[in-house]
Amino acid sequence: MSDNVYSVDVNVEDSVREYNGAGFVVFLGVAGLVAFGSGTLALVIFRDRLPAYNLLLSLFFTVIGIIYCIYIIVHHSLEKNATYNYTYNNGIFEIAKVRKNGQRKLKFSAEFEWLEFMGTSRALVKNGKWDSKKIQDYTKMEFYGEGLDGNRRETYEAFFNIEGKNVRVQFSPSEEFVKAINSQYPAKVIFENKG
Repeated sequence: MSDNVYSVDVNVEDSVREYNGAGFVVFLGVAGLVAFGSGTLALVIFRDRLPAYNLLLSLFFTVIGIIYCIYIIVHHSLEKNATYNYTYNNGIFEIAKVRKNGQRKLKFSAEFEWLEFMGTSRALVKNGKWDSKKIQDYTKMEFYGEGLDGNRRETYEAFFNIEGKNVRVQFSPSEEFVKAINSQYPAKVIFENKG
């Protein structure tokens, strides 16, 4: 264990609503369903004027379009109110995506021992940690959103070196969440106290 870690047990959890535009995609799916439905109706009305192979081919692609639109509507309806759940439990940091139907999928997990540094972009630049050439070597993962209370949050960036693999995680924790991590890793977490 690193020498800048305090041995106090810290367990915090936080959630944000994901920015995913699912509502707009559901609208597009419904619009597509209406368009394909109208196309099917037009094909049925004008079936006597079309050669049989054109009618069958058109109906085939129309049915595929309708099935795809239904899939889009169902899939993005579940994503509409998806949240990212951040969990920090004594040095283990996890981010999971929770969909509307309660399905939980772990998206990122790491030990904070692997953290190089963490903070907002502004704080990292101010403290000389931001090197644009070095940052390009990191695989970027985004898990940010707005608080469940509707308030916008600061986006934090955490830079990990996980067994030789550089990962840059962007997420939107609450101030309490960052304070909890900062209490155990004060040398690695750059926290700007606004109060």
